[in-house]
Amino acid sequence: MTTNREFLLAMAREIHTQDNALTHEPIFIVQRHRRTYGFDPAYTDKPVYLDEEYNEVDLVTYDPNGYECPSCCEKLGLDDMNDECCTHCGKVLDLGNYCLTKTAYQDTWENVQPFFTRKGAEEYLRANKHNLTGKEPPRVYVDSAFRNAEWQAIRKMLSELVLVTPDEP
Repeated sequence: MTTNREFLLAMAREIHTQDNALTHEPIFIVQRHRRTYGFDPAYTDKPVYLDEEYNEVDLVTYDPNGYECPSCCEKLGLDDMNDECCTHCGKVLDLGNYCLTKTAYQDTWENVQPFFTRKGAEEYLRANKHNLTGKEPPRVYVDSAFRNAEWQAIRKMLSELVLVTPDEP
C-alpha cells in the first residue's frame, strides 16, 4: 500500500518529467462531450431529426415507408414529419411512430476532474471512461493555471518535494 508521502513524491517526479504540452502551469482536465438539443433549426445549416425517444435519426437510412397524410393522401416528406399539420391540406397529423422533431444542437466539452499530472488524468479516464459517455469519446484537455495563485502554489510545493527529499531505494 502506498502512503500519502510516497504518492506525493510520485506526483512530484511526474511533474518534473511529464510533457506539459507547451503550457505554463498546466492543469490536465478530463472532459466529457455533451450535446444539447432544442435549438431553433432555422439558425443552423445542420439540423437534426429526433424520434419520439429523442434519439438522432440518420436521414440516409430513415425510411418513413412513403407515409401519407390520412386526410389528403399526399406523401409526406421529412419536413412534414415534424409538423402538427399536413403542409398540403392543413389537417392535424397523427404520425405515430413516424413523428420526428426537427431541431438543432450545440456541442460542448464539460470539465469533469482537474489533475496535476497527465498520468493522473489518464488513470482516471481509464477507470471511469464508461461513465463519461457522449457523441465523442472523453478526452484529456490541457489548460493553464496562469493567474491562479492557489494552483501554482500547490504545484510548486509538489515540485519542490523532489528537490528536498532524496529518492529512497
